[in-house]
Amino acid sequence: MSQVWKGQLEQIDEYRWRIPKDYKPGMRVDGLIFASKPMIAQIKQDQAPEQVANVAFLDGHVEAYSPGTRNPAAQWDPPSLTAFRDQWSIFDIGTNDELWDRE
Repeated sequence: MSQVWKGQLEQIDEYRWRIPKDYKPGMRVDGLIFASKPMIAQIKQDQAPEQVANVAFLDGHVEAYSPGTRNPAAQWDPPSLTAFRDQWSIFDIGTNDELWDRE
């Protein structure tokens, strides 16, 4: 069994979790994860917050929510999770890369 991710993770509201940009020197923006409490436990087990923190280093990320854009799913996400995200229009925060523009 893999080790649980132990980085900084602050709950903003019922479904939003923030990784502050001071978690790692060089992060350009805060990382933001949309998940329920039961989901966040698995997300931490999978080390996905570290991937979110790493993406926050990249150029082209902004601090505003842009409906219609989203980052690709984590490589281990099951197709059912991607379908759920599509059904409920759950988008990631932080990208202005037109490659992921869905509108």
